[in-house]
Amino acid sequence: MNLDEMEGFGGDIPFENFTDDIIPLLELSDSDSYLMPDVCRTVAVRLRQLFHNWPDDDIDKKNALYLAEGMESAHQQNEPISFI
Repeated sequence: MNLDEMEGFGGDIPFENFTDDIIPLLELSDSDSYLMPDVCRTVAVRLRQLFHNWPDDDIDKKNALYLAEGMESAHQQNEPISFI
C-alpha cells in the first residue's frame, strides 16, 4: 500500500481494499477520534512490527514506540484512546 494513493493521504484508493491491522489508525480523522481498547492492542502489535527494524535513534521510531505503549496501556485499562 502506498499511503500517497490512499483516501485521506492525497489519493482516492479506499482502505477497505486492504487488510492490515494498522488500518484503523490510518483511517482516523485528524480530530475527535478514538480507538476502542481491543483495537488498540491489535494496532499496537502491528505498529511494533512495522518499526522493529528502524534505527533506534530514529525520532519516528521513538514516537511510534510511545504511541504503541499508550495503546497497550489503553487496552490494559479497558479504556479507549482518543486523538485530539
